[in-house]
Amino acid sequence: MIFEKTTVVKAPLEKVWEFVWDMKKLTSCIEGCNRVEEVDPKKKYNAFVDTKVGPFKASFAVELEVLEVVEGALIKAKSAGKDSKIAASMKQQIELRLKEVSKEETELSFKTDVGILGKLATLGHWMIKKKADEVMDNFVAKMKGQLENA
Repeated sequence: MIFEKTTVVKAPLEKVWEFVWDMKKLTSCIEGCNRVEEVDPKKKYNAFVDTKVGPFKASFAVELEVLEVVEGALIKAKSAGKDSKIAASMKQQIELRLKEVSKEETELSFKTDVGILGKLATLGHWMIKKKADEVMDNFVAKMKGQLENA
């Protein structure tokens, strides 16, 4: 499933770029992310995310690998995670693009392609899409709020 979101943040591009590389700030915008560990700076991270989708509560241990970086403009990454309790797994391709709109505004574009396997996949496309849209909307709103109110 592919999800896309674009928004304009009232913050300079440099400030937004710094924010996306501050893992504590960035992961504070991810619903249910309770811990992140830097394995290799700007290359590999481990994150721990708790979520509820339909009747299932899942706790994913996620490995994230940065694949490509264009300074101030693009980050491509992939992640994979598992919850062995409910026999669920996920894989994700992530693309974040930044574009200067003006000296005080930056366009953020997110694109993610998510694959869900196991018990969570039995919920069906519409329920997973609904939850993913909600998570993406909350992430963007929190990130935008933190950047604009800083």
